[in-house]
Amino acid sequence: MAKRKHDKSTAADRYGFMLEDIKRVAHDLGRSPTAAEYRELGAYPTSTLIHRFGSFNAAIKAAGLVPREKTVTDADIIADLRRVYERIGHPPTCAEYREHGKVSIQTIFRRFGNYLELLRKAGFRGEAKKRAETMRIVSEDEVFADYCRVAKMLGRPPSGQEYRKYGKHSYYRLRKTLGGLEAARERLARS
Repeated sequence: MAKRKHDKSTAADRYGFMLEDIKRVAHDLGRSPTAAEYRELGAYPTSTLIHRFGSFNAAIKAAGLVPREKTVTDADIIADLRRVYERIGHPPTCAEYREHGKVSIQTIFRRFGNYLELLRKAGFRGEAKKRAETMRIVSEDEVFADYCRVAKMLGRPPSGQEYRKYGKHSYYRLRKTLGGLEAARERLARS
């Protein structure tokens, strides 16, 4: 069987499909999507769009749309954290906020530096202090066991987005502990 030659039109077609999908989501919403909305409604991972176009807003512009203004303020983020608190009955962990909150964790880290700082600013100082004191070093074996659990659940090695969704540990911890997804996949293949 002959090797398939790299065809530049194939890459261009993939970009076209991505842009058409962005337009589809925008049509469904009646406006340009935010990254969080596209993550929920789109066919491609936002990380792929960012990799291909440089940023999510660059992908929106390439689709011929106008990016939405960044209107979420620190006060909006704090209000959303409090909304999640009311919903679940206790100050949410980062994983709980990821599940129930409206603002991306990346935005929180960009604005506040870390999740504990958001808890402090939202008035949960005692909870932030308690969590900071109880944070423990997670072993490489624990992180790898969790990666294997997610892989078994999916029936294949997870993408970064899937690990963020189903993993017990943060994707940052997986990268720092195991050296990234590729290293985790290689270790999984050897085990």
